[in-house]
Amino acid sequence: MTLEPIQFEAHLRWLKHSGFLTLTGEQLLRFLRGEWQPQEPAVVLTFDDGYEGVYNYAYPLLKRYGYCGIVFPVVAKIDMPRHLTWEQLREMVDSGVMEVGVHAYEMHCSLTRMLEKSPNPVKTLERIARDWTKAKWLLQTRLGVRVFLLAFPQGDYNEVLIALAKSLGFEGLFTADIGVNKLGEGTERIKRIGTSAPHTTVWRLRLRLLRAQWFPQSVNEQY
Repeated sequence: MTLEPIQFEAHLRWLKHSGFLTLTGEQLLRFLRGEWQPQEPAVVLTFDDGYEGVYNYAYPLLKRYGYCGIVFPVVAKIDMPRHLTWEQLREMVDSGVMEVGVHAYEMHCSLTRMLEKSPNPVKTLERIARDWTKAKWLLQTRLGVRVFLLAFPQGDYNEVLIALAKSLGFEGLFTADIGVNKLGEGTERIKRIGTSAPHTTVWRLRLRLLRAQWFPQSVNEQY
């Protein structure tokens, strides 16, 4: 988490004061399938990479404000210095405050560039499939939850990677494309708005949401 905790809390305070809800992963998918729509403006709070700041700072603040979020760890780095531990992940997931999705097992890089440079793209796709499958299996086995969300590493994706992710059972695919997510527009290219930069004040957060025309829609904020 690169945003200072005091700044992150200011974001949460403003969202709460402005009447925003936070959605779970399943609620977001229902919205994107056109099956359900919240009555208030809503956001999905996502945290990539799985650094320890998610547990030390984001988790207690989410509990304080009655919000929820989704963390996408690099699974091979769990229990490593500066990263989340399995115990911390289990506590957050069991509390209902945080969901978990796949970011990578260890292939935390631009997969589209890897495929472009590969002399054998088929074998590279097989490696990616093994990486995502291992990450998903470990999260489900160690945490006892269903894992159905994937955040593409570095937000990079193409049609081949989308098809691969769907074939592996991922139902919601998060990108780094900037923007809002509209009712019924599909679950394969979920857009986000990055808010983790240190200069992202509440004023800048409000400006980004206004620019994205959030009023009747669901927005994903990425930390």
